[in-house]
Amino acid sequence: MRTLSRNDAARSFLVAFAVIAAVVAASCDKVPLTSPTGSTILLSASINIVPIDGSAEITATVTESAGTAVQNGTTVVFRADLGRMDPRESQTVNGRAVSRFFASGLSGVVRINAYSGAAATGGSTTSGNSSTAPGAPLTILVGGAAASRITLRAEPPNIPQTGGTIQIIANVADTNGSPVQGAPVTFAIGGT
Repeated sequence: MRTLSRNDAARSFLVAFAVIAAVVAASCDKVPLTSPTGSTILLSASINIVPIDGSAEITATVTESAGTAVQNGTTVVFRADLGRMDPRESQTVNGRAVSRFFASGLSGVVRINAYSGAAATGGSTTSGNSSTAPGAPLTILVGGAAASRITLRAEPPNIPQTGGTIQIIANVADTNGSPVQGAPVTFAIGGT
């Protein structure tokens, strides 16, 4: 039977420690870090009205129950019910994770949610471009869903008695009077 010297024992310990450290490090890389129980997520958007082919930056602010930002690297998953999020998963830096919403070419009211561990999103764009209350999804208006007013004009404004052709032009605006880009407009001819 062979006895180990102190150097052999130390060497064996270091090899065993290195193997255990490698296994722990590898397992940590495979399991994403999520927010602790009691955390909240608040969403905000760079803009809350998007053209049908447009996009908006979405920021999730994740806060622990004590009111402090979650640990850097906490994974947040974003979901939109119309369009897509890219990236779908993002990690926090100073409590904030960022993704971009891309419209799908269709008009509609988009609800965006975010999740991390047991925490789920919140927010509505009732005021400005940020969410105001945890628990509800962030809402973005896409294309025609943002329309508040449609005005029509004819060019030329009159048709001569001998007949002719005119062009009807529709201008679509949101509640602020800003043009809504890419809103589909359907024209119909009717009589009374």
